[in-house]
Amino acid sequence: VRDGISATYLTAAQALTLPANSLAATISDNTAYSVMSRYAVGKTGRTRLFGGFDHIRYRNPLIPLTAGITTIGGFDLSVLTQNAYTFNKILDAS
Repeated sequence: VRDGISATYLTAAQALTLPANSLAATISDNTAYSVMSRYAVGKTGRTRLFGGFDHIRYRNPLIPLTAGITTIGGFDLSVLTQNAYTFNKILDAS
């Protein structure tokens, strides 16, 4: 995903100077994959085993966005963080 957006509220200081419908956001390019499985045990299949694994890599965006873009709900992204992942962040979940 290019330009993934994680939005949040403004700080109190930012809220004093920016428009009321503004949000802060962290922008990242993400690469992800998942492996999932389900297995039914026995003839009736009443006992089931489930398993899964997710891998997500977050990195800084290759093409930065500009502040003031509008997102879902008509909110303006007034404060953008686009260098949060100087070192790639890896998230593994099972």
